[in-house]
Amino acid sequence: MSESETITIRPRAPSDAPVLIQILANVHNLTGYPVDGPTSFPARFQSSKAFTSLVALYKGDLAGHVELQDPSALPSTVVKSLASHAPMSSFAALVSLFVDPKIQGKGIGARLIDEALTWGRVEGKRLVLVVLDKDTAAIRMYEKLGWERGVEYIHENFEGISYRAFSYLSPV
Repeated sequence: MSESETITIRPRAPSDAPVLIQILANVHNLTGYPVDGPTSFPARFQSSKAFTSLVALYKGDLAGHVELQDPSALPSTVVKSLASHAPMSSFAALVSLFVDPKIQGKGIGARLIDEALTWGRVEGKRLVLVVLDKDTAAIRMYEKLGWERGVEYIHENFEGISYRAFSYLSPV
């Protein structure tokens, strides 16, 4: 059985939240993502702006997550840039993408992104995401997958720490 055959993608269930919060805590401890820290984790799985939320299972266990949301909550610089390309209704924001650090490198993140892109094509929405310049591995992955760099801006976290950030648009 190949690695891709051991990865299953399905909609997120409410009962997934405790395990996802623990996975996200592990990601945060290792990489500092997300920069808003552990107090923000539970809210990531309760957004009223979600179009769809997906989880990856690896060999039957929760392994990763991605959510697609209404892009209107993105930073105003990103929203203005998107609105100059097309109506906001033609976009979805890819957020809260993460994979359990113990099993990264097995194609789980790529499968989640692929499923998100498929959803976008079916719904007629181009995906947009935001990434901080400190997350160089993520930037390399998005650029390798053909995502187009958009606007640059400064993201400030809840502690007042500033980060350089970029928006990326999915391939057309």
